[in-house]
Amino acid sequence: MNLADLSVRRGVTVGMLYLLLVGFGIFSLLRLQLDLYPDISFPTVVIITNYTGASPEDMETLVSRPIEGAVSAAKDAEEIRSTSKQGTSVIEVKFDWGKDMEVAETDVRRKLEMIKGQLPEDASDPMVFAFDPSMQPIVMMMVSGPYPLDELRRIAERDIEPRLVRLPGIASAEVAGGLEREIHIQLDPLKLAAFELDVNAVVGAVYKENSQAPGGTIEQGQLDFTIQTEGKYRKVADIAQVVVGMKVTPQGVVPIRLGEVAEVQDTFYESQRVLEVNGVPAVWVMARKQSGANTVRACEAIIDALPAIKRATAADIDFGIIFNQADFINASLGNLSSSGEIGIVITFLVLLVFLRSVRSSIIVAAAIPISVVATFAVMDQTKMTLNVFSMAGLALGIGMLVD
Repeated sequence: MNLADLSVRRGVTVGMLYLLLVGFGIFSLLRLQLDLYPDISFPTVVIITNYTGASPEDMETLVSRPIEGAVSAAKDAEEIRSTSKQGTSVIEVKFDWGKDMEVAETDVRRKLEMIKGQLPEDASDPMVFAFDPSMQPIVMMMVSGPYPLDELRRIAERDIEPRLVRLPGIASAEVAGGLEREIHIQLDPLKLAAFELDVNAVVGAVYKENSQAPGGTIEQGQLDFTIQTEGKYRKVADIAQVVVGMKVTPQGVVPIRLGEVAEVQDTFYESQRVLEVNGVPAVWVMARKQSGANTVRACEAIIDALPAIKRATAADIDFGIIFNQADFINASLGNLSSSGEIGIVITFLVLLVFLRSVRSSIIVAAAIPISVVATFAVMDQTKMTLNVFSMAGLALGIGMLVD
């Protein structure tokens, strides 16, 4: 007795089996995580080093080349690619597929420790991380309103960003654009020369006075009181009062204040980008999801929370969605559904024309959606996600079933 005979003789049993498969498939489909890419690890380690004020040529000579020479000795490193631009060096170290990226990242860090002394003192410590597709933003939006750019950025950083991070599935949020506060100290070279002060000594004094140190505790009976010290600058006027040297006068030795040899300016960081919405300056907010979180649900949580966030800020602001990764994922799912529906219709019509049997055509055409739905149960048990690769595989499987 073959499978066909068994299916005919045990029609009710086979029908119940098919219903069970479809039920498990639909249940698993509701549980599947939706993402743009599968949870894979690209064999690439990225090294980013910042050196403010350095030209691309200096970045290549002083930063990129020493780092390239060090990481080239990393085990299983196949390709090294560097990009040097104004103040920034980006180096990509590519390994063979299958390489343990935790081991590779640790090996690269060890190689960098050996050449740290060769890098410029003012350069930042190299930032090393393994490339992860989940690090890219899932939602990018613009925040605009009738406010100065510094106030708009303050609203985004203090009111919008913390509320986005508290949403389910959101790991971090980043604010870009606007005006960022920065204190400038313009030294007067003539006054420095008159007081015989060294620039490095002045800079060191400014850094030293802006430090916070623990004050210890005081015991009184059974109680311990913590001493809170205040060493950080609280206002711009405090910076001007920093003692940078001493001078001898007829009245004796008196301190030299920073305000006597420099001008302290409360201004903004020089922006190198302009973000506008319909010609109106705006601030850019990017949100990233947690590892393993459902991308579509995380994006929907952000979109649904925007009206509440606007009310909580009590500000006249508007949100403009620039990029929503959920739209692309939903479009891909829509393409898969369309492919399945077209496949079912074409299969039914072709079989009907050649077999001239409605019953046989319906039986074969029904095998396509049942097979796809049953596949969802297997995907759920193997911890797979619905992404562009798995959906492409399902679309290919539908095509094979049609053939």
